[in-house]
Amino acid sequence: MSTDRYKGRMPDEAQPVAVPADAAPRGAHDALLWVIRALALIALAGSAVLLYKSVGEGAAVPGCGPGGGCERVLASRWAYVAEMPVAAAAVGVYALLLAASLYAGPRSPTRRRWVAWLVLAIGAAAAGGAAAWFMGLQIFAIQALCPWCTAVHVAGLGVALLVGYRLLRPRGAVGVPTLMHAGSMAAIGLLLAAAMPLAQAAGPAPAAPPPTVGAGIASDTGPGPDRELMIFWGRIRLLPHTMPVLGSPDADTLIVYLLDYTCGSCRQMHAYVSTARERFGDRLGVVLLPSPLGAECNPAVRRTPPEHRHACELAELALAVWRADPAAFETFDAWLADDTRAGEARRQPAAARARAAELVGEAALEAALAQGWPAAQVRRNTQLYAIAGAGIFPQLLMGEAWLKGLPGSYDAFLAELTELAELE
Repeated sequence: MSTDRYKGRMPDEAQPVAVPADAAPRGAHDALLWVIRALALIALAGSAVLLYKSVGEGAAVPGCGPGGGCERVLASRWAYVAEMPVAAAAVGVYALLLAASLYAGPRSPTRRRWVAWLVLAIGAAAAGGAAAWFMGLQIFAIQALCPWCTAVHVAGLGVALLVGYRLLRPRGAVGVPTLMHAGSMAAIGLLLAAAMPLAQAAGPAPAAPPPTVGAGIASDTGPGPDRELMIFWGRIRLLPHTMPVLGSPDADTLIVYLLDYTCGSCRQMHAYVSTARERFGDRLGVVLLPSPLGAECNPAVRRTPPEHRHACELAELALAVWRADPAAFETFDAWLADDTRAGEARRQPAAARARAAELVGEAALEAALAQGWPAAQVRRNTQLYAIAGAGIFPQLLMGEAWLKGLPGSYDAFLAELTELAELE
């Protein structure tokens, strides 16, 4: 048999295998990858900011002012795993996603691209699962929204959806894993995301910053109409009989509480304080110093965060109620400090003013406000806040110690109170 007919080509078994290009237009695929990279970069940057806030004592971060949603979320037990900030894990995951996305494009070798998409499947599933979990915690458990956290979670969900879309609809692309391989990797990612809340639930709650000893109540002259407290290294004098006190100003033990009714952490601390007062009864009194976090009345605040826009007005109303009728103050204070969803509507100025007038009478309320004492007391309280170094809220002076921030639980607060204020 003649071999001339085979000249110019190889036998079928020796023919080189043609590697098909993407069935989808390269430009469209590149555009999707660029969106994934942009979202991963946004999430990475946001996670880095949160990590800086978590590990940097007193770190100033826009949108994470004292008593705001950011601080409240980062002070919760859900912001840590075995004393490691969750933000540290997020930085690792989004850095990995960003790196993998750089090798997942059509210009990468087929094998490298295949591995990159497997890594994207694991990371995207982990990021999406974690984002859904932490968004739910903010809304339902912590009941506070951290703007940086929310941005990270939204970007993470976007990465998860886009990676999932690409893996579910490869449209003949070379180097993209099969649905079975991608599904297996996504399952691993979801298991990793589920491991975090389990570890958090099993681990201890994060502790508040250690108290500063020596900056609390330097001296207390004891019960009597002329009772005097010296606080902040003995620099400031307080007269409990001339200011709002929860309980009796002649209680055996007095603690001093700087708060803002629009501060979520303060309202949670308020609940701790109220429970402690039920436990210790008349032995414990709480001197309240409303120190609103609004720039219009607090020189230590440069710009009023949205959640504190009514802080100054609410503080003045509370002090006016005390001035008009001290017996009505505890009722109004508890009403303002309600941390339920109904409480949020109560803290609108119109509703708060109506409640104040209901308790003390419209004429008495107007007279108290017109006297100017509430506004002057707010100025004095905010000066104390500045002397205290501003920063973390709430703040309590218990015994000789100064406690900043919200303890992780009531039990942790009770342990601090019994030790620092010498209550048994």
